[in-house]
Amino acid sequence: MWEAEVLAELEDTNRIRQAYIQPKVDLPSVTVSKPKFSTEPWQPNVYAPEWNSDNQQPKSKTTIPDSVPPAGLAEPMVTHNLGSGPDTNASYIFEGMLHSLNMPKPDIITFDGNPSCYWNFMHSFETNVEARVKDDKMRLTYLIQFCKGKARESIEDCVLIRSGSGYKVAKGILAQQFGQNHQVTQALLEKVLEREQIKPNDGKALWDLARQMRKCHITFQELGQTANLNSSDTLLKVQRLLPLYLQSKWAKTAYHLLNGGVQPQFSHMTEYVEQSAQVANNVYGQNIGKGKLKAYEKLPQGQMSRASSKLPHQKGLALSTSTQYESAKRSQVNCLLCNGSHCLSQCGQFKKKSVQDRVSFVRQKVLCINCLLPNHFAKGCMQSANCKVEDCNRKHNTLLHFNKGRSRGPTRSDDGKNVVASGKDSNPTGAGVMNKATGSQSEAKGITSQEVDNGTEAVSAKHRGNSNHAHQRQRGKRVCLRAVPVKVQAHGREVQTWALLDDGSDVSLCEKRLMNMLGLKGRDTTFNLKTVIGFKQEAGREISLTVMDLQGNESVHLPNVWAVDSLPIDKDSLPSIEDTQIWPHLCDIEFPRVEEDGIMLLIGSDVPEAFWVMEERRGRRKEPFAIRSLLGWTLMGPVGPGRGTQMNVHHVRYEDDLLSQQVAKFWETDFGDSVLSEQRGESQEDCRARGIMEDSIRIVEGHYELKLPWRYSKPSLPNNRVLAETRLALLKRRLEKNPEMREKYTSVIDDYVSKGYARLVSHVMPNPVVRSGETEGIDKSSSSYQEETVEQGNCNLFDKVVWYLPHHPVTHPQKPGKLRVVFDCAARFKSQSLNDYLLQGPDNTNSLVGVLLRFRQHPVALVSDIEAMFHQVRVAKEDCDALRFLWWPQGDLSREPVDYQMVVHLFGATSSPSCASFALRRTALDNKDDFDKDTVDTVIHNFYVDDCLKSTESAAHAIRLFSQLCSLLKRGGFRLTKWITNNKEVLAMIPEPERAKSVVSLDLDNLPMERTLGVQWNVDQDYFTFNIVSKDKPLTRRGVLSIVSSIYDPLGVVGPYVLVAKLLLQEITRLKLGWDEEIPMNLIVKWKEWENDLLYLSRVSVDRLEG
Repeated sequence: MWEAEVLAELEDTNRIRQAYIQPKVDLPSVTVSKPKFSTEPWQPNVYAPEWNSDNQQPKSKTTIPDSVPPAGLAEPMVTHNLGSGPDTNASYIFEGMLHSLNMPKPDIITFDGNPSCYWNFMHSFETNVEARVKDDKMRLTYLIQFCKGKARESIEDCVLIRSGSGYKVAKGILAQQFGQNHQVTQALLEKVLEREQIKPNDGKALWDLARQMRKCHITFQELGQTANLNSSDTLLKVQRLLPLYLQSKWAKTAYHLLNGGVQPQFSHMTEYVEQSAQVANNVYGQNIGKGKLKAYEKLPQGQMSRASSKLPHQKGLALSTSTQYESAKRSQVNCLLCNGSHCLSQCGQFKKKSVQDRVSFVRQKVLCINCLLPNHFAKGCMQSANCKVEDCNRKHNTLLHFNKGRSRGPTRSDDGKNVVASGKDSNPTGAGVMNKATGSQSEAKGITSQEVDNGTEAVSAKHRGNSNHAHQRQRGKRVCLRAVPVKVQAHGREVQTWALLDDGSDVSLCEKRLMNMLGLKGRDTTFNLKTVIGFKQEAGREISLTVMDLQGNESVHLPNVWAVDSLPIDKDSLPSIEDTQIWPHLCDIEFPRVEEDGIMLLIGSDVPEAFWVMEERRGRRKEPFAIRSLLGWTLMGPVGPGRGTQMNVHHVRYEDDLLSQQVAKFWETDFGDSVLSEQRGESQEDCRARGIMEDSIRIVEGHYELKLPWRYSKPSLPNNRVLAETRLALLKRRLEKNPEMREKYTSVIDDYVSKGYARLVSHVMPNPVVRSGETEGIDKSSSSYQEETVEQGNCNLFDKVVWYLPHHPVTHPQKPGKLRVVFDCAARFKSQSLNDYLLQGPDNTNSLVGVLLRFRQHPVALVSDIEAMFHQVRVAKEDCDALRFLWWPQGDLSREPVDYQMVVHLFGATSSPSCASFALRRTALDNKDDFDKDTVDTVIHNFYVDDCLKSTESAAHAIRLFSQLCSLLKRGGFRLTKWITNNKEVLAMIPEPERAKSVVSLDLDNLPMERTLGVQWNVDQDYFTFNIVSKDKPLTRRGVLSIVSSIYDPLGVVGPYVLVAKLLLQEITRLKLGWDEEIPMNLIVKWKEWENDLLYLSRVSVDRLEG
């Protein structure tokens, strides 16, 4: 019996492992013999193998595979062929299986879409997964599992391909998007070249470069792309990454290669860098320079001077004294510009250049910006500050001084000619000098006549401006904020300005000056400015902008920007060229001048991509640092002496809480004068939408037809069929669990088709192509069928706009037997939705209060609504493909879904209310000559969306109005139904099918209670009342607001009672409690008293008829 148990256990093991289709391992036949149980207490019972008496070896053994699958995959399946040998033991088999399970498992690297890692990932995946898993569907599952980021996003939809070729398609996508040779080689080369220059004795950085170069060389060689790698341009770029001493050694190495007739190649340089890294990282290489540093640290501070090489990131040490420095200075007798026997600061040609050109020349020659001599930077310059401009004291030469202030009045340039300068400086530091050639400005206060004779820029004291107390302020350090020069674009206009990247702000702001320069209007909005001294409410305009770097290479979209009067940011916080020159790690960074001085834009953390760090330059502690963002370089930190004690702290906070907006709207309904106004202004988009409607409207088969008001003339929507299929699969599960919902849902779709609201098109998988057999069982002769044959490829072909609408069921708690199918026009695919491309159109809806007041004018009241109002307005044929949806033929969930398209305007599309209202009003206007004026006016003024509320003076007038309204709206394809009236004579003239369900087959002496635009109307007694439902809400600000806002009173009938609760809510708001914090006990008592009286509102009644 034990033998059968062992065999059964082995068979179960094989069946489990067979689920993961693994390579089969052939083993010799073995025979399981009885176990030999030991009788000694100290000896464990084992399955002893039978030995062959000839060679003293087991008769057979199990072959264990050398490799094992990675974590998360199945173990290799071992197939055991149990033979009928007489003495074979099973213990060896179990021991081998246990050994296989305990072996270390190789890790599979993940792939995030970086082309440099593509081949490493594919080789790892094919070895450890593809070779072990035979089923392509399982391979695809693992492939998606080990991808992430954009790589996973690009292939995750391949699971929907039914043909089983999803794995091959996915691999092809990865190869196409991330594995092309040029992509891989470019990414690898960028990892080698895009790095800072290696500092001396930085062995780690040298090793990292060597590793990347070796990886790059191997991959290029395997791909046959070594020609690009061996170009002299590439080798020179790699050489520049090395420290100076290694660059020099490589030059000698390359010289010997060339002398031997060998062209230096990337492999030679790779070996050289690897050897250099080995030398730099051994114990002796790490010891280089340590003794020097100790000796250097012992020197007096006055004898230390920091010297730098011409490369900004090369750190070096130089020991000198002031005597040596002066000697070196005197030895510099030849001018670097004209080669004359004078220093550069005395050169006439140099003085004639603009300040910008002088700075460029100094940077080109790598000179100190303080003394204009080579071989050191300003920070290590032994001379004191050479700038003679009053209130400057920065360590730069006066010839390189920039003035950031604006200028108007006449002053003096370098060549003695008058140019425009400031007569009254807006900056309290003094007047400015504007260079004639470029308009660059220089401050030059307090300069003596002797300095003018020496060629230094000067200005007369009468142009100083109002700065009497500026120099008396206590000085601090001038700090640069994270500002970047940008181009701002909107509506075809462009402005250059500075933008402040403020990660302490959760909203983006701009000055109204910028909004006006771009010709934008925006919409009104209010927000809170939170500073260290409290809150301040601001009113502004909301606009959207596009910001680009000055070269136009990168752009950032700012969807919500709030325009304010001004941004309180000092211009002194802006960086300049001179700010970077005194710091070796910043000297090669340029900050160009822009057209508009000052900061006019603040970008907050609501646009995170603007804060991406692309590159960073850091010095020592307390030194400024620079960050390169998508929009360009920014400078942060103290850069020089300040101009006063004023300090700025900025913090902007925008409370964009939906609940707060709802509360604001809640108060506006009580105290807004504009609520009763029925005249609304139209925006430019509304005017454009109205123009589209007027140009495209026409009568087709008894219904008005309108084009969709597209936001853009030719919208380009992606093929989102995969989204529709995914949502349909979720709907299928829901319908399978609820047969009643399935029956109602199917009935609604069938009703859409039978009434002509929807029609069938060819089934598309994955592209719009008719396939044989897919329309089986469908009546192709029906008008609801539209056949379509196009080529495979993108779904939007031949200028078609194709979009698939997901749909779902919605039920109303007050209408339990009714199910509505809602098409999700806001569903996003690749960050786009149909509603994004549609204009909302003008708001033609009448005021709710106005409709209710007119309803109370006369004794006879009539109420009805339009049946499926939106569906009575047709969509132009060329736009119907943008309203596609998927459904199963005859509602059979076992069949493949096919394509339908709506041919009417949808409930859920942002443009539908405006289009339907436009068609309704057009019906009245087109037929006004054939009907009474009162009938036409009823359509224009007494409809609130699809509800008609009308009061007349007599029953005869009401009967005539009923007849004319039905006839008039029928001409536009609209049907008025669910009629109800307080007059029994009028009700008797209305056919039963057209009456509301509550009055069908009822005794006309007992009229029902009806809801009219949310207000309870007792039709029999003809008065309004309130239906109050007790709600158990928490004693929090949110709970109080929920109950107060649930009282629907558009006419303000019970306003005095509700006002008590609103005052209580106002008191709670003053306490600045959170929405879910419990209110204090004293307010709870007041709230409970008011809540106990709430039920008495159901006894309040107000006559519908006024007077």
